Amino acid sequence: MLWFWNGSFGSYRGWKLKDTWIARFFWYLEDPFHAMKELYLDAKSLMGVEVDSVAIYMDDFEEECREIVDWLRPNCQEFSGFYIYGQNQRHEDVQYILDNLKFKGSLHIFAKTNEQLSLRIPETMDLLSIIHGSWITLGYIMSLKISRLAFADTNLTNQDINLIYKSWIEMKSHRNLEWFEINLTDLEGFFEDGLGDIPYQIGPIISVPYYTPIEGSIVVTRKDGLMASISLYQNGIGFAAVMYTSLFRSQLQYVD
Repeated sequence: MLWFWNGSFGSYRGWKLKDTWIARFFWYLEDPFHAMKELYLDAKSLMGVEVDSVAIYMDDFEEECREIVDWLRPNCQEFSGFYIYGQNQRHEDVQYILDNLKFKGSLHIFAKTNEQLSLRIPETMDLLSIIHGSWITLGYIMSLKISRLAFADTNLTNQDINLIYKSWIEMKSHRNLEWFEINLTDLEGFFEDGLGDIPYQIGPIISVPYYTPIEGSIVVTRKDGLMASISLYQNGIGFAAVMYTSLFRSQLQYVD
């Protein structure tokens, strides 16, 4: 994994020697971009390694971010994990990263843009997470075909969430959905407006790291028989509703 942070460049390298996993961290404080290029090219020529994940802290590199992207594009085919951080970034700069790199695993956008404009997201990855989602609309979510979705800081209402659930139940959208997480702007009104007239049953508590469950889960059924559990949680930034479909539920931990 590569980090571009605080004006420096860091790398994490791990490999398995017999039955032992070995990991090393390296930091480069002087001319970090040049150090990154040399490290990668040397490692690739000697060991045939590829960059698996990248984290870019845009605040620390400003205009150099595009130079980093322009170098990554021809040298790295695709990324299984990509993390974009930053505050008060220009929309076009974040979009430049999304338009010029290829993602296959997870894409985590922690960057906050100045403009309230939607981002064009390539739908080649399995998981999309957006933390500063005040620009996200109902229509935007309904258009996505990614199987794992997580959004925070949106202004979506419980009525909007109800429409998303109903669309999934009626198989009008998100047929391959494994999980869907959305922040709640009105926790108290979730059952009345978020679920509304959707039939459901009460299921067990679902425990996940870093989230505190609120009561039990809610089990709903799609018209083809596929089931999903909806759980309410408190996390470090507020309250969220997380929907786990049967395509993902085998990986969950239930609490009696």
